[in-house]
Amino acid sequence: MRQLFVVFAILMSVLAGPHAFATEAQDVLNKALFESAEQGDLAKVQQALSNGAEINARDDGHVDLTALMLATDRGHIEVVKFLLSKGVDVNLRSEMEINALFYAVQHEYLSIALEFLALPNIDLFMLDIRDNTVFDYVKNGVATGDPKWVAFQDVL
Repeated sequence: MRQLFVVFAILMSVLAGPHAFATEAQDVLNKALFESAEQGDLAKVQQALSNGAEINARDDGHVDLTALMLATDRGHIEVVKFLLSKGVDVNLRSEMEINALFYAVQHEYLSIALEFLALPNIDLFMLDIRDNTVFDYVKNGVATGDPKWVAFQDVL
């Protein structure tokens, strides 16, 4: 019975081809990138990318977030700046249909939002799943009277 299992496993690996193992290795590299970005560990983010992690990969364990979204969500501006310098796609959307700029605004990270706003290709008019733009979030925040939101309003 064991021999039959071994033969079956070998047959399956041959049929799957080399891409099956490459995909698993890529998943490991991408996971290291996601965890490092979320923790704000710039050195590990750099290492993951130099080892072959995909800069625009999506973490299906986090509603399709990218490393940029994770770093932004946690307020890790140095990681954000590094990923931007490497050409990360700033307009990729999560399952909530929002990009990294939304995360910066939602968490009131003005310095990170300014990094995104300086980019010529940032999509300011992207709609989330509730048909809100980033401007709607700022408008609602300003209505609360919180001075942080006024700073966003002045920028946007």
